[in-house]
Amino acid sequence: DTVAKAAPIITPVKKDTVAKVAPIIPPVKKDIVAKAAPIIPPVKKDTVAKAAPIIPPVKKDSAVTTNVKPPVKDTLSKTSPAVIVAPALKDTVAKVAPTLIVKNFVFKPADPHFVIVVMDKVDPVYASEAKNAFNRYNREKFYNKPIEMGSLKLDDRYNIVLQGPFSDANAAVDYIDKVRPVTNSRILPWLNADKYSFLVISAENLELLKTSLDMTAYKQLIQQAFPGKF
Repeated sequence: DTVAKAAPIITPVKKDTVAKVAPIIPPVKKDIVAKAAPIIPPVKKDTVAKAAPIIPPVKKDSAVTTNVKPPVKDTLSKTSPAVIVAPALKDTVAKVAPTLIVKNFVFKPADPHFVIVVMDKVDPVYASEAKNAFNRYNREKFYNKPIEMGSLKLDDRYNIVLQGPFSDANAAVDYIDKVRPVTNSRILPWLNADKYSFLVISAENLELLKTSLDMTAYKQLIQQAFPGKF
């Protein structure tokens, strides 16, 4: 009786234990693999899909913004007409020249000019002495720039003392500005100031003056060229 009861108890215990352990392991592995597989691909595809469209628009937009340079070129093109100011200045100079014509006298400031001391109704002896007086003064004060001297009897009224020529009209006027203040006191103290006057004249206008004898017209020309000077 004792042996018959022990045999059936051992066998059922071993089979139930193995049967319960076997089905637990496979479901765990399948579920883990199934869930891991679908999660990875979507993340990579979405990331690539979003990155691709973002980069081209940035480059294209940048290229578009750089196209703002044409307006800069337009600005330069607008400034180029402003450079036309130079021709405007030339036109101004061209217009000034005709206004400095009195009868046949034409003022050309860049030409060499003489300084002339115009002596009005003065005896020729005084005119000759005036030439010598200026020559002495020039040798003393302008010894480093020798000034040629000459004289001319224009007509019965005017005698002229010539000095120069100077490089241009402005150089001749500069000489007058230095000499005129001391002429009455140091150079021609023996001659009344209302008997002489200073002018500048080019060689071309001097030849015209010799033939036309129109001192009044020439004075008008120089007075227009140097307002308030003569």
